[in-house]
Order: sequence, then structure tokens, then C-alpha cells
Amino acid sequence: MIIANPKVTAGQPSETSRILPTFAKHRSINDLICLLAVLAIGFTGILGHDLWTPDEHRVAAIVLEMAQTGNFVIPHLAGVPFIEKPPLYFAVAAIMLKVMGPLIGPVGAIRLTSALFGLGVLLMTFLITRRLWGNKTGVLAVAVLATMEGFVENFHWIVVDPALAFFVVAFVWCLVEIYFNNRRFWFPLAGFFLAGAFLSKGAIGPALAFIPWLGLMVIWFFEKREQRDLSKGFVTAHLWLLLVFVIMTGLWIVLLYIKGGPRLWNEWFWVNQVGRFTGQAAKGHIKPGQPLYYVLQAIGYGLPWTPLFLYWLGTTVIGSAKKKFSNDEGKNLFLWIWGIGSIVLLTIPATKRGLYMLPVLPAFAIMVAVSLIEQKTASWFKWYAGFWTTICLVIMAAVLIIPLTPGFLPNSIPEEVKAVLVDFNHYHVIILIWLAICMVAIIRFRDIISKEYMMVLTTTGLLVVLLGVPIQAIDQKESMGADVRRFVSRVPESQRDRIAGFGYTSARQFSETMLGAFYFYTGWKVPQIGDEQRIQQILAGQDKDYDSLLVNRRDKHGDLQPETDLADVPYEILSEMVTGDEQNRKVFWIRGAGSRHIQKGPVINRKEN
Repeated sequence: MIIANPKVTAGQPSETSRILPTFAKHRSINDLICLLAVLAIGFTGILGHDLWTPDEHRVAAIVLEMAQTGNFVIPHLAGVPFIEKPPLYFAVAAIMLKVMGPLIGPVGAIRLTSALFGLGVLLMTFLITRRLWGNKTGVLAVAVLATMEGFVENFHWIVVDPALAFFVVAFVWCLVEIYFNNRRFWFPLAGFFLAGAFLSKGAIGPALAFIPWLGLMVIWFFEKREQRDLSKGFVTAHLWLLLVFVIMTGLWIVLLYIKGGPRLWNEWFWVNQVGRFTGQAAKGHIKPGQPLYYVLQAIGYGLPWTPLFLYWLGTTVIGSAKKKFSNDEGKNLFLWIWGIGSIVLLTIPATKRGLYMLPVLPAFAIMVAVSLIEQKTASWFKWYAGFWTTICLVIMAAVLIIPLTPGFLPNSIPEEVKAVLVDFNHYHVIILIWLAICMVAIIRFRDIISKEYMMVLTTTGLLVVLLGVPIQAIDQKESMGADVRRFVSRVPESQRDRIAGFGYTSARQFSETMLGAFYFYTGWKVPQIGDEQRIQQILAGQDKDYDSLLVNRRDKHGDLQPETDLADVPYEILSEMVTGDEQNRKVFWIRGAGSRHIQKGPVINRKEN
């Protein structure tokens, strides 16, 4: 893997010692590259862009409301209990918002929560790998994981899954120390992390944690079966783990029942836990069947390292068929159970989404590291690494050239996006420096830096590019903050208490994204009306609480037509807003015949403002 120093004449200093006196060992250079990758990727893209769809507006609004109310038991979205997820991520983010919000802004503070959980996952991955495979493999596993597409994408996203991933992987680390370093007093700590996984996302947390736990128990059993470590005392020590887990999770469940009542508890358990598993809940991301869904997600999320973990999977199967069960085979079996077993588990429920793979990505990163260091990966990797490195360098150079050639950009690109792409800013300076570092490494130190770490270095540059300049351009399309504020500012504050919201869907529910956006950006808690009869009463001026409506639609439903939509009650559009991803989120403020005193407002359309 790491090429040795060139031979030198006795008594003369080596080329490496002359060039890099502070890094006498080649491994130090690789460690430095890993550290640079983690820091550069971990903190680039945290600041400087608004909330994006999906999820971020809803989660940020819940965090903001929790920080304002101090209710850390039951999350609320615009004043209404939102118990799809337990409160742990929201609570941590609410604390981060209070501490860091005044310094870096509310959006940056909340997004930083996900990034810090990501750094925690990297740390746990290193500790697991170091214990089972050694320090060198652990460092490479961290570098690989930090540069995986799925890791970078989702640990820069305001969702609860980064917390889930951290607690699952931390739980695995505790078990590794217990089983292979005889630290039985860590059982309560393992129970704490297992409870954290549950309190992050519900039952899926312990389920995903059980799969690697099963893998570790298998190799522990085969290694210790002839020793006294299979004693009754060691087995019963697991009860401490379960006791801590039951106390922590049970405390929240009881508080949820006491503060929310049986109706809210039933909604959390039967609708959001059981209903999502069976596909009976009327929630998003219900995709029954699709047995290859997570296989394809693993391939995409693992880029650019996908060929390496596929190679590891293939070679370990072939190798295991020819060998007796050994220590190395046991560790390979652990990775197999963790990675493939988790995919099988995730495939069973009807609810499917790519980011559910986050707790599994460390297993694939470790597979790659083991393949590169211990299994002496085939020579094809040299060509693949060179190919990928070239792609990264070309993209970095292209982003630097774009500001110099604005006239060559396609006319189909919106002007506001073009303005960002051609604006030479601090991100371009960072990219220029990183490109220079990559070129020096390739030209001057190619015999010192191994192929995999050269790939880490250039991939980091590519990811910094993508998290910098393009993310600012995308923000011009995704950001809804300015549009929502303008729209709300034109709705007289004295009239907002008499406006209800609903969505143009079968359930007539106002979009959670728009609920979150209205609350996060303006503090307006738009009440939801889902009853068809009451909607008609409001438009007819016969409702005692509301006399106008906010209607949430998407482009796929077309424009709101007063002559045909919403049954037979006549109404008019007072104001409308087009915002969000690809201009397809629309909000209409409408009134019925009985509300003529309401002042009509202008259209808020991003294309015209």
C-alpha cells in the first residue's frame, strides 16, 4: 500500500527526510490527509445557505419552537404536537440554537448539529476499526467514510438521522470494547447509546443496532466458546444494558402519555411506528416491495468507493469457502452481518428512504479499508484511483474557469444562478489552494502518498467544490425565506388570526414544509383545517373563527381556478406566492363571498421579483 522510501547511499539523508522533516513516517502524511479531509468536508457547506426541501423547514421549525417553549418532551410544529419522531435530535439542536444561534445564525446552528453528529460517527468508526483491525485501518476507514457521497450529503442536512447514526455506531463501539477488551462495566454505557438510538427515531434505532450486535455475538461466541467467558455472569451482565435502555426510553414514553394523553400516544405508536412499518400509515415514502431499493442506495451512497466494498464482499465469500473459521473470518462475518443484514432489515418495512442507510455506511467504509490494507486489493485499483483522481481535478479546474467565461454558460440557466456561478469568491480561493495542493502531491510526492490517500485528497477537493460554489447556486432555487417573508408581510397582522390553512390533497392538510417555513421565518402558526364542510363554511362566511384561507398546492395540480376548485362556493384570490424547489410550491390566500372586507394583496412570484 504505502511505497517505501527510495534507496539512498549510507550516511545521506533520504529524499523524504529532506522534504518533510516533520513527517518522518509515511503514515503521518496519510493521517494528515485524513484530518484535512474530515475538517474540510465536515464544516464546509454548514453556513451560507438557507433551509432546503424536503424536511429542513419542518425540522428547523420544530427545533425553534422547542427552543422557545422549553418543551423537550413533545415536539411541536407550529403549535401542533408532532410526534412522528422522538425528541432527542430536536432537543440537542434546540440547545445548539440557543448557544450558537447568535453567533452563526439559526439555520447554521441547527445544521451544525447534524455535522457534529457526523464527526461523532467518524470517531466511533475509528475506535471500532482500531480495536478489531488496527490503527492504520481505522484511519483509512475514517477517510473513506468522510468522503462517501451518502455521508457528506446527509450529515449536512437538517434531519434526525445523523443522531440515529451516531447512537447506533456508538452502541456498536461499546459492544466491541465489552466483547474484545473485557470492559464489562461498559454495559450501562451501551444501554445509554441504545436508548439514544430509540429516542432519535423510534423502534428502527434498536432494530438497526441489533444487527451489528448479532454479528459481534457470533464472533465472540466462536472465539470464547472453549473459555470460561461464556459464564452465566457475563451473559446476565447484559441485563444492565437492557435495564438502562428500558429506564431511559420508558421515562420518555410515560411522560409522552402523561403530557400528551392516550390519543397522542396512540398516534405515535400505532400510526408512526407500527403504521410506517406495515405501510398502513398515510405518510410519505411508503414504497412497498422494491427489494433492490437499498442495494441501489448502497451503491450510490458508497461512491466513489463502491467498487472497493463490492470487491471486498466478493473476495471474502470466495476466501471463506476455502478456509476454516478463524479470527479474521469472524471479523469479516461481523461486517457481512452488519452491512448486508441491515439492508435486509431495511427492505422489510414498506417505508423506504435512502438516508435510513446512514447507520450502515460505517460498515461499508470499514470493508473498503480492510480491502485496501489487509487483502492487498488487485492491481485494478491503481487504474481506478487514477481515473477518479483525474475526474476530480478536471471538475475543480472547471469551477475555477467558469467565472472567466460567463458567456459560455447555457441560456437555460436562470440569471440568478448564473450570477452566483460567475462570482469569484472565497470558495474559489479555497478550491484554487486545494487544487494546487493536489497537483503538488501528485507531481512531487506520488511515491510517498499511497493511491488510496491520493484519492481521498482529490475527492475532498471535489466535495469542497460541490459544497461551496454549486450549493450557493442551488440556494437561489431552493431558498424560500425571502418569498415567505414578503408574502406574510402583505397579509395584515390584524387578520392573520382569522386565516386557516389547508392543502390541495386528499387529506386537505396544509403542507408540513409550508407550515414550518411560515413559522420559522415569520413566527406565524397557521392553523390547519382538514374538514371539507368547514372549508365550505369559511368560504361562505359562516364560520365563527375564520373568514379566509391559505391554500397550499404544487405545480402538478396546476393553478388554482376559482370557477372549478373547492366545490360550488364562490371565492377570489387575494394574493399568491410561488416559491421553493423548481418554482412548484404555491400558496394562495383566498376569501369567500362573506368576507369582502378583507384587503386584497399582490402576487408574490419569484420570477417577477
